[in-house]
Amino acid sequence: MFVFHIAFSLTLIALLGGCFLYMKAAAHHKEAGAGFAKLIAVLVILVSLVSSVCISYCGIKLWQSGVFQNMMNMHQAMNKDMISKDVMTKHHK
Repeated sequence: MFVFHIAFSLTLIALLGGCFLYMKAAAHHKEAGAGFAKLIAVLVILVSLVSSVCISYCGIKLWQSGVFQNMMNMHQAMNKDMISKDVMTKHHK
């Protein structure tokens, strides 16, 4: 769950950075490179918005499926599942 929060926080930081860059470029619109800075700012804003929607959707789906209901994280759950499959295959031989 913490990875979800960290990823969402990074998208918010990118969104703020893009907005800041756009405002600075708009304030200095007559200087060289202002158009390019606006283009980069718009791209950063769009990518951060799409990323935040995707991260939110995946986080909500994982939460609804019950992955975050116990204290065991996904990596530990996968390892536990692999170990139990390995034990079962060795036991049945």
